[in-house]
Amino acid sequence: AFAAASAHVVPGAPDASWLLLATTPERAGGRADGTDGYHHPGGAVFVDPAHDPDVAVLRAWITAGQPGPGISVGAQPRDLALSSDGRTLYVANTGSLDVAVVDVSTLRERGRIAARAPVSDVVEIDGWLVLTALGVGSGHPKAHDAARESLDPGEPGADLTILRDPTTGRPLPLDQQRPAGPFADVDGTAQEKFRDVSNDVVVLDPAATTAVDRYAATAGFTRYTSDTFEATAGDARGDVAPELLAVVGALPEQAARDGDRIYVTMAGTFQVQEWVVDVAAAAPARRLTAGRVFGTGLGPGGIARAGRTLVVADHLGDSVSFVDLDDGGTDTVTLATSSPPYPATDFERGELIGRSALWSSDQDATCVHCHYRDSSDGKAWSVGSVTAQSHDRLERTGGSREVPDLRDLFAETPLLVEGVLALAEPLGPITDQAPLEDFAAPTPAGDFTGIFALPEEAVALARSAHATWQVSGRPWDATSPTAADLVKRRDTMFAQTSRRWLGAPYGLREVQRLVGLWQGGEGRLLPDPEDATDPMVARGRALFESPAVGCAGCHPAPTFTDKVHPPNENRAFPPLVTLGRRDAIHNVPSPSRIDANAGYVRAWDPDDRGRVQQRADQFVAPSLRGLWARPPRLLHDGRA
Repeated sequence: AFAAASAHVVPGAPDASWLLLATTPERAGGRADGTDGYHHPGGAVFVDPAHDPDVAVLRAWITAGQPGPGISVGAQPRDLALSSDGRTLYVANTGSLDVAVVDVSTLRERGRIAARAPVSDVVEIDGWLVLTALGVGSGHPKAHDAARESLDPGEPGADLTILRDPTTGRPLPLDQQRPAGPFADVDGTAQEKFRDVSNDVVVLDPAATTAVDRYAATAGFTRYTSDTFEATAGDARGDVAPELLAVVGALPEQAARDGDRIYVTMAGTFQVQEWVVDVAAAAPARRLTAGRVFGTGLGPGGIARAGRTLVVADHLGDSVSFVDLDDGGTDTVTLATSSPPYPATDFERGELIGRSALWSSDQDATCVHCHYRDSSDGKAWSVGSVTAQSHDRLERTGGSREVPDLRDLFAETPLLVEGVLALAEPLGPITDQAPLEDFAAPTPAGDFTGIFALPEEAVALARSAHATWQVSGRPWDATSPTAADLVKRRDTMFAQTSRRWLGAPYGLREVQRLVGLWQGGEGRLLPDPEDATDPMVARGRALFESPAVGCAGCHPAPTFTDKVHPPNENRAFPPLVTLGRRDAIHNVPSPSRIDANAGYVRAWDPDDRGRVQQRADQFVAPSLRGLWARPPRLLHDGRA
């Protein structure tokens, strides 16, 4: 796709453009065959770039490229910083997942620093940069695995499909499954699925660094991540050096400097974290030292220093928080005094849950980590709908999906590319942030190991969809704690959190209802900046609507997705793009169908028995509304 290609191009500088670096092998100076940084999921695209005519064409195109009005800096630019000598401008890009480096004298971009995650802010200190960003992982396996990726049905370590009965949604027997095949991608981190969601702060030398795309402390950069990244019972341990597990809270947003200190707002946990900076530290891991943590109002975003006070703009709370750096106290002043305090409605309660990490077991994951800015974090994620299983029915990752928008969902049901979810079914993503197995041990959210289900509670608790591994249907097989014990522990955590922040002890199912109401009511689309009368726009519209081209056939106005004509309950049909090996390994059931199979009835939604993806190789047409505002990551698997 042109939009995806151009976002990773530095006009006039092919050797600095990640479009070529990410697709060229390491022996030729690229990164394509790596596993822990900017690399192409399929390996090297251009095996012999010096003699490849396609590379020559691309290099000529990039060399001749001219930035359009303004300065070319990448996709979805956010905040920026000017170097102390005034010669260089650094721009944080949330869509192309990097930092643009701009020569102020020529107003031309001269390179990028790859971060492999949305970068929200950049601050200069002593010639180095401090970045606030999300984590580098994307839920995929850490590295390739010959056994798991084997196509040999007799290989005991091979990942298998999870194909299901199209009526009940229950997994078919193992002898009716097949090998899932090669991974769609690897990401260099041991955590998989939503356990890879994390929060990072990076310090780097811009003169010596072009990529900060892994957790490491090197001569040129140090990247820190969440202190709870390896903290729960289900997490992989020992993958990240302990001294790099230092970020407190979730969703690092903006940063403000005060001498040798940096203060970062954590929008998902309503905090500000202090960092002490020493770029000359003898040990690279000691360049940043985590300091104090201050409370704020709800959803802190912008931050500025005024003397010995931090002034924080609280996006959700419609308030301003004043943090006293001497005594550590916080005063929060509400601006919207004529309105009831947020959250005042069920929509707002659902929004607070979706934008907060406080309902996650490790306190570092939110819905809007992946659905960044209600859109996408610019990655393809390995999530439940492309999960495989082992021969002993344990879940395995390895596929990819594009992250869909959270905007305008009321016009796009059934949701997901598989066409299975109603608006009231966000159960899977919610439980992925608080996996059942985490409650077998103490969690960062609290120690609930002393809670056990009473005999009269056990039958009902174990019957719910969230008492099973949602993908394989394998029940919790430990005798103590039982599945009912774990469900009760998680419900207790949700109730305690809800009582504090929402004023009532909502359990998991009430949280599901509230998030569903938020999803259904969040219809805001950003105004399109394109001029509809521009000749190129008019020509593009004519092509889009032409029967000879066929775009509008699958993406008809006004929703630009066809949820009417396909003759099945999923509103799905065969895709026009070639399927990847792991695209059709799993026909997905909705949580409501799993509930129905287990005999669980939701009091607030008793009639919906859910849906099952009828064909694993058929998908719905994704909506194209608001497409201009998304990061350059397209198609059902995010490959374009």
